[in-house]
Amino acid sequence: MLTLTAYNNERFQWSQNLTAWAEIYNLALATFRMHVRPDPTSSNVLIEFVTGGADAVILYDNTSHIMVASAPVAKVQNLKLSYAFDFGFTMPGGEFERIDGGTIEFKQGVTR
Repeated sequence: MLTLTAYNNERFQWSQNLTAWAEIYNLALATFRMHVRPDPTSSNVLIEFVTGGADAVILYDNTSHIMVASAPVAKVQNLKLSYAFDFGFTMPGGEFERIDGGTIEFKQGVTR
C-alpha cells in the first residue's frame, strides 16, 4: 500500500518502475488506468488517469519500464483532502490487473 502526497497548485506527476511486471506481461500492449476516489468504496471517480487520456494521462516507456501518471493543475486544484487510489492495467481481451494502490493526500499549495 502506497502513501502519496501532492499539492493542488502544481501539475500532479507520479512515476513507478514496473520492471517486475514487464517480466510477466508485454506491457507495451497494456492499457493503464488509475482512479482517485473519495474512499475505496466510493463509486465517484474524482480523477481517471488512462493511457492516451486527454489531460489525466498515463505514459509507459517499454525500454525503462517506467510508468508516469500526470494531470494538469486544473484536474487537482479543488482537491484538499486524503483520497483512495489504485492503478493497474488491462491486456487486450483481458481483465483489469491491479498493481497497487493506497492513499494520496492533496495539500493546499501556497504559490500561485
